Amino acid sequence: MSSQIQRSAINGYTFGRELPVDEVEKGKSILVKGPSDPERRDFVIDLLKSDNGMLADPSVVVTTNEVGKNVAQRYHSRLEGTDIHPPLGIIDCMPSPTPYSVREASVVQVGGPGDLTGVGVEVTKMIESMNNRGYERVRLVLDSICPMTMYADIEVLFRFLQTMVGCIQATDSVGVFTIDPDSHDEQTLSMITYLFDYVLDVDGYSGFGVVGSTGFD
Repeated sequence: MSSQIQRSAINGYTFGRELPVDEVEKGKSILVKGPSDPERRDFVIDLLKSDNGMLADPSVVVTTNEVGKNVAQRYHSRLEGTDIHPPLGIIDCMPSPTPYSVREASVVQVGGPGDLTGVGVEVTKMIESMNNRGYERVRLVLDSICPMTMYADIEVLFRFLQTMVGCIQATDSVGVFTIDPDSHDEQTLSMITYLFDYVLDVDGYSGFGVVGSTGFD
């Protein structure tokens, strides 16, 4: 990690969705466990906002199951009406035959969900760039871990996620990672869950929200 990234002295993070705590400490990572559907994706986008509904921090979104330009559209749709627009970086793991651009976002394409080295390099570069522009904190989203398990050995993926969690801690960022628990065996799920400070169980029933949590006590 570059020495240019400095640790922040400001408070933790609040969110645009109700969580078991009012504030999450900087440097922490959250695993959101739930079905892979539009409601979960909207839920995650809302975690890029603070509790006043505004965008307070720049965001980096790694997308492995939705084209980056669609993520940008969802992002701007969910955040319509907010006055502040910090930088948005999107790392697109969905191979596209032609480059594309989206408004108010920096998009980088990597080789695919299994290109863990490419993802890691681009995440680091985007966070460093935002820090160098004067932003002391970044919200990182990786949606979703599931496609990565199809292309990468589980031990290699574990080390990659461990590196991402370490990057988040070193930069006083906050991380939100998603996984569909029904897509993995208990051993794989337990191995991945172990890495995270907090775990949120969500589902689409009764308006979609948190139905269980770990680590927030």
